[in-house]
Amino acid sequence: MRLRWVLAVVSVSIALTSFAWADDSLQEGSAAQGREHAAHEEHGHHAPGSINWFYGFLGTDAEAEPSLLWRKPDMPPPFMANLINFAVFAYIVVHFGRKPLQEALHSRKQALMKEIDAATKMREEASSRLEKYEDKLKRVDEDIERIRDDFRAQGQREKERILAEAKEARDRMLKDAQFMIEQESKQMRNVLMRDTVEAAMKAAEALLQSKMTAADHERLAEEYIRQLSSSGLTITKGGSA
Repeated sequence: MRLRWVLAVVSVSIALTSFAWADDSLQEGSAAQGREHAAHEEHGHHAPGSINWFYGFLGTDAEAEPSLLWRKPDMPPPFMANLINFAVFAYIVVHFGRKPLQEALHSRKQALMKEIDAATKMREEASSRLEKYEDKLKRVDEDIERIRDDFRAQGQREKERILAEAKEARDRMLKDAQFMIEQESKQMRNVLMRDTVEAAMKAAEALLQSKMTAADHERLAEEYIRQLSSSGLTITKGGSA
């Protein structure tokens, strides 16, 4: 790759040298034409034309006759040399510079295509985000109302839950209180019944002791105890339940 660039630089240098050489050739040719014209007028013979097409490719020689290799010192460089230099320069440029130039253009094209694709993708993404934001802005009022409805629904559900728990706690407390009242009432009834039975037994015992014999007293006491036992109470002869 570096060799190709060096050759390209050399070719450009050769071309510039060739152009300068051609300019010098034209100037020298003009001067030679003037001298030849003067010599023609002085000596009366014809001189070569002002443009040297192919004489002296190797250089000048005052003693040699003009030929393909040598030319007179007063003759300009051959014009065909300039054409050959330009052809060599064009061949070097085309042969060594075409592929690197194509590769550079192809790489630049690929880079531009990637940049265009990236820019297009970014533009599409930005457009999509913009559409989403615009759609969200359009639905802001709906979202706010929906959030309010959600909060109201949550508050109503929380209120219902608290009321249900309070009702359940109240029912449980009422049930517990009723159970305690029933237990205390039952206990009080048992106490009252026991006290009543004991008082009745004492009164009956006193009555029996005053009016009945010991045998009658024993018989009535046992009968009364049997009746009390059938009602669910256990009474001993000593008077305790």
